[in-house]
Amino acid sequence: MLIVEEDRTFPELVRSFCELVERPPGSPLKTLHDLREVLAALYAAALELPDFYDTTDEELPRYLWVEDALFEIEENLRNCTGLDSFWLFEEPFGIPLNHPRCLSVSDELAQLWQELKPGLLALEEDEDRWRNDVFWHWKLGFHSRWGTHAVDSIWAIHRLLRDAPPVY
Repeated sequence: MLIVEEDRTFPELVRSFCELVERPPGSPLKTLHDLREVLAALYAAALELPDFYDTTDEELPRYLWVEDALFEIEENLRNCTGLDSFWLFEEPFGIPLNHPRCLSVSDELAQLWQELKPGLLALEEDEDRWRNDVFWHWKLGFHSRWGTHAVDSIWAIHRLLRDAPPVY
């Protein structure tokens, strides 16, 4: 089954995010604005993914170069976003953490890229074969892993841009 028209939005947002983090470092301010925009759209679209997909028992293809490229992606993002580290002292609703956690915007974005890119590659390889499995992995990963990376990134980028001028 090919991706139905209403399901095309999500892979296109994944593609936009991946292209954005894969491109060479540019203007930090423009990149941060673009990242915030695509992350918010990606997160909102993930909320609309259906809960059920008729999946196969096959594992998605592994693209070893994705794992190899992770360091380079993170380094590019670090050079591009400027300020990179942020601290968490408590979880939402004021629940204190046992130890403060230092997070990195570039690391969060690179982890998100690593979660989403293989599904995009599998769809490009054979959409008919991998469609349901990819969407199922994206949905599951949203609730278990990459949704948190997205939220942490949005929060940090929003704080970085709070007093920054708009970019046109």
